Amino acid sequence: MDVATNTMLQRLVPAGMLGRVFGNLYGAVGVAAALSYTAGGFLLDATSAPVTLLIAGGGGPLTTTLVAWALRGALRKRTGGPGPDGTGTRSGTR
Repeated sequence: MDVATNTMLQRLVPAGMLGRVFGNLYGAVGVAAALSYTAGGFLLDATSAPVTLLIAGGGGPLTTTLVAWALRGALRKRTGGPGPDGTGTRSGTR
């Protein structure tokens, strides 16, 4: 993954759970890669290379949007949402 993901997890996850969380994260990445390789092969057999590339190219931004939307809600619940003045802190100070 990237530095931002690792940093976010290290800040949000209790220290005793970091190994499990990172193991699950990178395990899920491996499973997703295997599924995408398999689905891509079947899609290529059923259609053509340009169609497969268009569908795969659209899947990345769509997945990114869905994950960002889900994380936004989850992080808002965890931090208590924006403060009274919309700064993201409960006291309204930065």
